[in-house]
Amino acid sequence: MQGDSTQLGQQGFGRIMAGLVFGLMVGPVSALTISGQVLDAAGAPLAGAMVTAESGSAAAFATTVFSAEDGRYQLPDLGSNVSVNSVRISARRLGYRQTTPGAEVLVDITPETADPLGPFQVGFVLQPESNVADQVAPALWTNHVPESEGKYRTLMQCVTCHAVPNARVKRFAASLDGQPLEVREQAWRGIVAYMRVQLYGALQAEHSHVENIPEEVRIAGASELISPEDEDYIAAWLAEYMPTNFDELELSDEELHPAPLGANANTVIEEFAWPAGSFSREVAKLPGSPYVWAVDLERNRLMRLDPSNGALAWFDLPVRGASAPHTLVPGPDNRLWIACLAGDGTGVVIFDPKTETWETHKGFGAQAMSHDFSIDPNYRVSFDDKGRTWLTQVAVNRLASFNPTSGEIEAFDLPLMERETPAHAAVYGLVKTSDNNVWYTQVAGSQMGRFNTTTLEVDHLIEFPLSVGPRRLAVDENDILYVPLFAAGQLYIFDAKTMKHLATVDLPDRSAAPYNVTWDATRKVLWVGTTNVDKLYRFDPQDRSFTEFPLPRRDAHLRMMSVDHETGDLWMSYAPIPITGDKSMIARLHPGDR
Repeated sequence: MQGDSTQLGQQGFGRIMAGLVFGLMVGPVSALTISGQVLDAAGAPLAGAMVTAESGSAAAFATTVFSAEDGRYQLPDLGSNVSVNSVRISARRLGYRQTTPGAEVLVDITPETADPLGPFQVGFVLQPESNVADQVAPALWTNHVPESEGKYRTLMQCVTCHAVPNARVKRFAASLDGQPLEVREQAWRGIVAYMRVQLYGALQAEHSHVENIPEEVRIAGASELISPEDEDYIAAWLAEYMPTNFDELELSDEELHPAPLGANANTVIEEFAWPAGSFSREVAKLPGSPYVWAVDLERNRLMRLDPSNGALAWFDLPVRGASAPHTLVPGPDNRLWIACLAGDGTGVVIFDPKTETWETHKGFGAQAMSHDFSIDPNYRVSFDDKGRTWLTQVAVNRLASFNPTSGEIEAFDLPLMERETPAHAAVYGLVKTSDNNVWYTQVAGSQMGRFNTTTLEVDHLIEFPLSVGPRRLAVDENDILYVPLFAAGQLYIFDAKTMKHLATVDLPDRSAAPYNVTWDATRKVLWVGTTNVDKLYRFDPQDRSFTEFPLPRRDAHLRMMSVDHETGDLWMSYAPIPITGDKSMIARLHPGDR
């Protein structure tokens, strides 16, 4: 038997060498592929399980597929340069725990005689698990909590940056176990005050140090970003409702999956790693180009990703100091338009991918913080009949018009609710409708308004209940507006032609914190990006139904999404703050329906 094994090993080695020699002559002839079946503990097929393969040698850092009704899965070709030695593979489904195989390193799972170039068959067994405490997304810890002003303010102000409760929040909450309510509230108040200072620094180009933050912000709490009233609500709510023990949690399958699964056996999610310390909120895909683009706010640069091999190229923004590139939107000329939070008044920079050259436009006002462009149904920069695009200025509660031909810039103050301040109101999302007017939202200001680009004034104003948090809205080809109510976990639908409210629809998970919505003009559906539930929702306006696409990354925190209308793929960024480990990533979802 020993002689037979040696002979087989030599034959295997010979096959590999022959393949390598042949590959040198005609190119790669083999690539690593993995398939298999997922079963439950009783041996029955398990559908909807996520199977993830990770490899530092592959173009994508991680590739995830879903098991079919018969439990079978098929990972796509990971690439000819990927071998068994560099791959980790695992399967998971909420409410289950992997028992077989006992290892995740592929080389430990497959026989020693296996060809290191594959293909491989890997079967999984998942055991039902009643305690899902270490599996669930942050939102599921507080889903049972009644809807309230305190809950909405906590989601709006805290989940803007990171999921709640994420690992750091859990550790702090656990340290308060057994303490009386008043002690917990005082402890949380200290954390909120600290977060207020940190948020001020994050919005100052993500480069401010504590010593550069004004004394009134550090001591008196007057930054306006998180108000003293916010602090009262948040500290009281966290003290009363945030658990202090995270060891046990039992939930039904309906609670774990409140919407039907949209993913199928053809769905693929690829995740592309960022360099450590980089931070991207925005991603864009240009038609006719193989590349994907993203802005790195932390390092003031633009990134180009080649998805075929994972190669990255970098282009520094031509702005002296911290440009803080925030929003990235393709223009009608296939150039990339970037809105900047820069404190020197640089509001817009434009990059031409063909010539790799920049245009820089200043004069938007110091510390105004340009945020969102007026966009069309295809998420492209749109212009009114006078050739102007429009931008929200998040720190000063203004809209700015910008004519790229003449360079002319004008700014217009927006209405505020009683007791609101400009920076706290946070004017945010912006779309243009077919009548040449633009619609904006105020996150904390709880308003949505129409700005008439002819009369240059707000001529229609919608006031939401306080603190529901209207955020990044989308518009379709019929001027239907879709507004995610970030804190309330709802979708507000409004007809901008008839000026009628059509519906307010609850998300399957009210604590999901929908940061943005993206209209898919090809499928005629809406993609809802969430920041607190590790899922992407797809909304069908025809029957107002949702399906869910679970994400393989914990605390993913989706910021913005871009639809590739040529392939049907959806590109997105994971962007929690603070920037830690592998959390900041670019991801591609191939939904599997085309």
